Amino acid sequence: MVQATVNTPAPGTVDPDLLLEALLYSVSHDLRSPLLTLSLAGELIAESLGARLREDPSNSGLVA
Repeated sequence: MVQATVNTPAPGTVDPDLLLEALLYSVSHDLRSPLLTLSLAGELIAESLGARLREDPSNSGLVA
């Protein structure tokens, strides 16, 4: 007779997949506000300096 093996975590242990999911959720939400701030700051800089950056050949590396 073949006995099936069931993968059940030992009492008091946490599933690594759940830990990874919780970490990714936390990191993504913690970075949302700073990334939004950087994005908006970049847009403001591009709006205020955009024409000058495109015209100045010394800044050609900054323009995509």
